[in-house]
Amino acid sequence: MDHLIDLEKYINLLRQKGIIVNLTGDDKNVANLFNKIGNGVTMYPNFYYNEEFEQAIEYSEKPWNRMKANLKHNYFSSPWVGASTVAAIILLILTTIQTILAFTGSVK
Repeated sequence: MDHLIDLEKYINLLRQKGIIVNLTGDDKNVANLFNKIGNGVTMYPNFYYNEEFEQAIEYSEKPWNRMKANLKHNYFSSPWVGASTVAAIILLILTTIQTILAFTGSVK
C-alpha cells in the first residue's frame, strides 16, 4: 500500500470510492500512516508476486505510460469527452490550414 499511496489526494480518492473508511478525519494523517507503515520491513526474496510487483513498478516509472494514462484519464474518460477532444483537435487543424492558405493566397 505504501507504493500506491503517496499523497493525501490518493487517500481522498480511495475514500470517495469506498475502499478506505477514514475515521481520523484528516487524509494527510492517513497518507503518512501508510507511508510509514513499511519502514524497516524487507520483502521476502521468494515473495509470490515479486515478479508482478517489479513489472508494475517498472511500467509505472516509464514516462510514456504515465502520459498515456494521464491522457486517457483526462481527455478520454467517457465517449463524449473523447469525441469532443477529437473534434477540438480537428477544428484546430482546419483553422491552422485556413490561416496558412489565407497568408499564402494573399502573397500571389
